[in-house]
Amino acid sequence: MNSITLWFKVRKLQKLSDSIYKDFKKAEMKAKEEHENREYIQALIHEYWSENQLYDDEIMDLNTRYLYLKAQNLLLPVPDYNDETIWEVSNITGRRNLTNKGVTELRSSIRKELHERRVGYLTWLAALTGIIGALTGLAAVFDKNL
Repeated sequence: MNSITLWFKVRKLQKLSDSIYKDFKKAEMKAKEEHENREYIQALIHEYWSENQLYDDEIMDLNTRYLYLKAQNLLLPVPDYNDETIWEVSNITGRRNLTNKGVTELRSSIRKELHERRVGYLTWLAALTGIIGALTGLAAVFDKNL
């Protein structure tokens, strides 16, 4: 999964979550206007939070899978699954997702690796640019003398 695919999938889930929130607010306002009892309104709130939690869990799972695959593609070590500060078990789906600390650490190691790879390319690019500049200067000098 690439970052664009991740963005579209997360955005779709966020739109669905927003839609559920709007539906919940309409139902809550209607219940208050009709003077429904407190238990009914509490049930609406519970239903909304349950559904919203499902979307949040899916988003966390997508982010976890994206970072995990990116780390594997870069041949980076993945944090230990037994570390409770890095991994957590979802209460809804039972899948293991990265905690905020785990996301931060994995992103940091991915960024560091990508930076180190870029530095090597940029060094060669700078050297190549210098050589091309020197050759262009020599060509101009020889062309002027002819």
